[in-house]
Amino acid sequence: MMPTSAKIKRIPVVFRYPEARPLFFGSEKWHVGGAPLQMYMLAKELAKDPCFDVSFWIDGPIPAKQVDGISMYSFPLPIPLWRAISFLPQATRSAALWIAEVINRRRCRIAARLARDGVMIFSVCSSSELVSHQEMIHKNGGKVFYRVASDIDVVPQMRGEEGDDDFSMALATVDTVIVATHYQRRMAKENFGIDTLLIPSPFLLPFVPDDSKVANEERDTILWVGQCVAYRRPWVMLELARAFPSENFVMVMPECDALLTRAIKSQLSAASNIELIDHVPPDQIQPYFNRAKMYVNTSQFEGFPNTLHQAAFARTPYVSLTWNPDNLLENNNIGLGCNDDVSTMILHMSTLLQDEELMRQMGDNAHQYVTTQHVFEDVVSQYKDAIRKACDGAYIA
Repeated sequence: MMPTSAKIKRIPVVFRYPEARPLFFGSEKWHVGGAPLQMYMLAKELAKDPCFDVSFWIDGPIPAKQVDGISMYSFPLPIPLWRAISFLPQATRSAALWIAEVINRRRCRIAARLARDGVMIFSVCSSSELVSHQEMIHKNGGKVFYRVASDIDVVPQMRGEEGDDDFSMALATVDTVIVATHYQRRMAKENFGIDTLLIPSPFLLPFVPDDSKVANEERDTILWVGQCVAYRRPWVMLELARAFPSENFVMVMPECDALLTRAIKSQLSAASNIELIDHVPPDQIQPYFNRAKMYVNTSQFEGFPNTLHQAAFARTPYVSLTWNPDNLLENNNIGLGCNDDVSTMILHMSTLLQDEELMRQMGDNAHQYVTTQHVFEDVVSQYKDAIRKACDGAYIA
């Protein structure tokens, strides 16, 4: 127990996610995925502990300097300057780039001071950002954590021709790489020789309703939730809807890629059994999972999807076209993986739709799995331990 007379030296913890602004300063369109949502919830919980001085660094304007005990910071680059460089005469481009580099390095120095003798936690960033910031942070006595948000971070083959060798080198310089699955841990070791810290993806209890209300929900839809981006392959839903014309499909699909969104919407007019919903805030999405017979995931890659947490809490079986690390779905009897084959997906969906008892068993198993293996408080505790260890365990002055 901490002595009452001791003076607490708070450990600085800075979360860095450029696009997390809507989570703090709500807007009508929440173009955020699972990674920023998890970081947002972790930051809010850590801020409740007097041992930690929590900050969040985002891009864009900040209407308030503090939200829920979290200090907010923004150090935007002069984006118009970068965009203008290609239009500048050749003779002036080098000077413009030099100015931008000076501003960028100043930005790095200011940000690094926030994490002095503490930790900065990144997720989803470029190799150049990771390298430049870790250098400055280390000079200020801080440590760098990187949360693997997707399997693509540790499986370079998934990047194809766009593979980033620099990113793997940048990852090797990080003090602690945090992964969400045993598969990610193994891939990081095999592909990059990196030892990682496994912390399960947190089940975000604040965003789900009373468990007692879930069991009696009417199940009448097949659900898909995701941003309209190419790697989520929303067009697969059109094929599934054609395969099951008597089933009702619901797609909650915020627009991210405008061209792809228009293309998908133009094809949806021919699918009378698909309901498209442009946007549902995270704290209002759970009822859609509660009504679903099953959830379908069509993404090319994931990290550990929040949608699995939400489906599992709703006792909804999970059918995944590609993502299924180490056969997690079958091993826990909570859903079915399809080995990246749409025909297999249709077959698995047909099997479930014809066997209500199997769906019920998978749903119950999923609920048990997520509420015991991904407990939010346990995940937060593991983050606290990792931060204290990185800072030599010292938090009492």
